[in-house]
Amino acid sequence: MIWVDVHLFGYIARYSPTGKETFRLELDSEATISELLAKIQFPSEVERVVLVNGHQANFSTRLADGDEVFIFVPVAGG
Repeated sequence: MIWVDVHLFGYIARYSPTGKETFRLELDSEATISELLAKIQFPSEVERVVLVNGHQANFSTRLADGDEVFIFVPVAGG
């Protein structure tokens, strides 16, 4: 098992299982971003950007004990 710190920003913080923007989550040792999103029941239709330890991640990115996962809505500007 591993523990990761998850940070949800903006309106997607409502998908937090703890009701807080930042929380610790226990996952299987071979967990991926996809499995993390499934565990917190994050809706697949909600657009999001995921960073792990400050680097962009995709659904198949493997997580390690102590990783920090940031999930937020994409923004556009001009």
